[in-house]
Amino acid sequence: MRRGDYNSTNELRKLNFKLIPYNIIIALISIACLLSLALGTFWKFSISYQMSEDIMKGLLENTSGAQPLEEGEEDFFANIDFESIAAQAKFEIGLSISPDVLFTSLSGDDNETVTKALNTASSEILSNVDNIIKSIFSAGMKLAVAMAVEEINSTIAEEAESLAPENAHLDLSGVDDLVDELLSDSPDSAQIKSDLIDLVNTQIENADLTEEQKAQLMAESEANVGDFYDNIIEEYGDENGAIVPANIALSLMGDSLNIDIEGEDEATVENISMAVTEKIVSSMNEDTLNKISLVFKGLAIFLVVVMAAWALLAIKALLKLFFKNKGVGLGLARLLGWMPYVFLVGIPMVIIMLLPKILASVSSTQIAEYTKYAEGLSLEFKSLTFISALGTVALMLINWFGYKSTKKRIKKL
Repeated sequence: MRRGDYNSTNELRKLNFKLIPYNIIIALISIACLLSLALGTFWKFSISYQMSEDIMKGLLENTSGAQPLEEGEEDFFANIDFESIAAQAKFEIGLSISPDVLFTSLSGDDNETVTKALNTASSEILSNVDNIIKSIFSAGMKLAVAMAVEEINSTIAEEAESLAPENAHLDLSGVDDLVDELLSDSPDSAQIKSDLIDLVNTQIENADLTEEQKAQLMAESEANVGDFYDNIIEEYGDENGAIVPANIALSLMGDSLNIDIEGEDEATVENISMAVTEKIVSSMNEDTLNKISLVFKGLAIFLVVVMAAWALLAIKALLKLFFKNKGVGLGLARLLGWMPYVFLVGIPMVIIMLLPKILASVSSTQIAEYTKYAEGLSLEFKSLTFISALGTVALMLINWFGYKSTKKRIKKL
């Protein structure tokens, strides 16, 4: 063998040896991306709404039938601290699509695909019902307490001054603890009721009233607040006096969807979720089921193609460790790996960011009204496919930092 050929062979061996750590890293990246696509959340849509002080006050005025104030008339709602009440009125729900739902669509059974997707979605919504109910109860109880004091005070307006200025904004911080206790597994229902009445009476005790007037107010508050609490427990509580959020969800969904669940464990997330799913699916015709299933099939095929690209790269990177030429092509994974995250998260988030500007450019009284109510609304898209997107970035960096140039040098030898 001539010396030149020996040097060339030796150089080729050294260059291929340099590719070994690259291939191991590429294989690990590919496996991580593959697993994240196969096992992680493919797509999740989250929506949250924070009710504003003005919106809450407006809703209360509308539902109570409040009339415009006449000159010199005192505003009934003036002493209600809507800001602290609205701070608790935050609602969050999420809808997600997992890979197993998509893979179900490939079986060809449209009914099974839609049923599984809807059941997953409704289960996720209902799993958050505790937090939603807690927000509703905390805001509702604060509002009830504040209104009780104002209502009682207004009944003796001719005999007593309004609440002293320093007590104009009622201290309702204790309601949060009462709600937590009420939603616990074994609450002391009688004690919670007593504490709730005491919370109202504390406001009365601090008011600038005579002892006789305070006694009258406290008697009325005990009746009004007590009845309010008893009605809640009777409608939504269990035998221990604990509020069961699923009972409230069942009441709301049962009324809107005409659902009637019977059995020993009727108010469970699983039973309600399945009942909601069956009701919705039964209302769909075959054409609708087919179209929904077709969308899932398209997403499933797309997911399988991207997963195949990562799986192929992982296999090639590992097998090439035992070949003389150890270089592998990264083009297919780099081309497809970023697509799920960009299409499912990136583009929707850009649209959400631009939507306020688009709506602002449209001159419409109706849209302006909707925009006011949507100020506390936030939308978010998430997906574990971000790992696949990061994987394509990692492949680009690997190429830039020596992998591509090393492969080129091998080809020239």
